[in-house]
Amino acid sequence: MQDVRFHLGWEFERTVAAMYRTLGAEVEHDVALAGNQIDLLIKERTPSGSVVRIAVECKAYHRPVGVEVINSYGTLSYLLKQRQLIDRALLISSSGFTRQAREAAKAH
Repeated sequence: MQDVRFHLGWEFERTVAAMYRTLGAEVEHDVALAGNQIDLLIKERTPSGSVVRIAVECKAYHRPVGVEVINSYGTLSYLLKQRQLIDRALLISSSGFTRQAREAAKAH
């Protein structure tokens, strides 16, 4: 069962990465930032030429992502932004988010 879940997560992450590459972004997988592994680090160039760094966490859960994951990733994202390692953070879920998780995300 663990191998199946790993494969689904890996496949979901690769699909998200492919979408960003199609849009012209540079994508790195499994990047270590401040001692934490980030699924994807996306680098997008804006029309003005500056680069926006986006930390992307991909969740291929069978159920919607809960508030605990949102709060944990929100805290990590804040740290990474404070250290100027990223400009934005994004959490992508294949099964959506609980109502509480969506409300918590508004605070981050």
